Amino acid sequence: MVIAAGVPAGSPAAPAGPRHRVVAAVQPNVDPRRPDAVATGRPAASLVCTVCGAPGSGSAGAAQVQAGLALEGAVRARAAGAQLVVLPETAIPADVGADVPLRRALARAAGGATVTVVVGATAPGPRNVAVVLGPGGEVLGVYAKRRLVPFGEAGVVPGDRSAPIATPAGALGVLICYESAFPAMSRRLARDGAEVLVVLTNDGWFGDAGGPAQHAAHAVFRAAETGRPVVRAANTGVSMLIRPDGRPVARQPLETAGVIAAALPWGGPPAPYVRWGWLWEPAALGAWLALGGRRAWPALRSRGTAVRGLVVALGGPGVVWVAGQWIGNAGGIAWVAAAFLLGAAWRAAPRAPFDARGFWVSLGSSLAATGALAAAMVVAYARYGFDVSVARPAPAAALLLVVQATAFETWLRGAVLDRAAALAGAPAAIAAAALAGALLHTGGPQELVLWHLLTGVLFGVVRRYSGDAVGLGPARAAGDLVVLALTRLR
Repeated sequence: MVIAAGVPAGSPAAPAGPRHRVVAAVQPNVDPRRPDAVATGRPAASLVCTVCGAPGSGSAGAAQVQAGLALEGAVRARAAGAQLVVLPETAIPADVGADVPLRRALARAAGGATVTVVVGATAPGPRNVAVVLGPGGEVLGVYAKRRLVPFGEAGVVPGDRSAPIATPAGALGVLICYESAFPAMSRRLARDGAEVLVVLTNDGWFGDAGGPAQHAAHAVFRAAETGRPVVRAANTGVSMLIRPDGRPVARQPLETAGVIAAALPWGGPPAPYVRWGWLWEPAALGAWLALGGRRAWPALRSRGTAVRGLVVALGGPGVVWVAGQWIGNAGGIAWVAAAFLLGAAWRAAPRAPFDARGFWVSLGSSLAATGALAAAMVVAYARYGFDVSVARPAPAAALLLVVQATAFETWLRGAVLDRAAALAGAPAAIAAAALAGALLHTGGPQELVLWHLLTGVLFGVVRRYSGDAVGLGPARAAGDLVVLALTRLR
């Protein structure tokens, strides 16, 4: 059989009862980089998946075979007496919610009358979803992944709701893949009444590198932080069943197929972090300031001129930039805002941001780096069938974008970087200017934030080498256009 013939160590350690539930995680071990390979030497589904297509018909055939693997995993979970069965992210890469026969077959395979099944699937949009099925195959709830992997899921539409889903097994708090790395999401689910956290993930893209183990470690923290058991179902591993205190009681090794089951404690009080976790960041910042303030303050006072220069470089042009973002690109006002930002940045810089000889170096280097990165992204998306087409703006609009980007780079890579270098040295200045650029775009797509962080470091190095910041403007404008085109795939 594809699924291990027995349930490995970690079988129910305690009988199910008012304080325990027997849960199971299914690990089918399908390589996402070669999904069609599952059709070779593996049994097809005994039930025709009406949304998957015919066996052997490319990716549709692979989806049908994966439906068969999900059914087999549910049968193995039933043998262990599981009351909650969790299958991984995109365990069936099709619209399971729309396939009534498949839903009913999954419920029957898992044991019917009292069993809840959670299966990773897709939905129109496209969306990356977890479908929660009741004992008769009815849909109890659908959770669409909200926090998408930057660049990796540019073509996926994010969900807009997150709340525990009521089931016969209890209230489920669902997290998909990358979301388990964010404590606030699991804390909010526990605060809203989730009795167990279920994590569906597909870490097969990392192969046998360190990524799957690192990602799995987050689930241990989520359990300990919230005081809630965690059922983690990973396509290729590492699947785990974790007690509310953070102790794993069952684990399916990486790149193996199997089902793990165990009785986990249920219904205990939430951990203090659920209620008071929001205080962690302010408390840590306060402690850092209290402990480091005595040593840092004399050093800052001794460099008062450099500190004041950096504050002016950030503050004056920063006010102009925020005002420009608020005004938008309406009529000629955008030109005025860009001109004001350029002038404010130029005045705040300790030396001229323009260097006649270095201009061509900064222009050529930044365009080459941006072009290489953008081309790599476009090619990568094309391999998965996404056409990243960048709309060519009208000449006047293109010129405005270049002027705005030039003003932005003159500010951050000119005034801010030079002032920060006088205070803390070039490496810290490059990092600070890049971080400032990323923070200024936190209200936009994640891809744009990361793009500004990465290119901010590259452009900072170019600026220090060439002595020029003005030549970075065209590359900034072109790169932002490409990244925004990626986000429009949604």
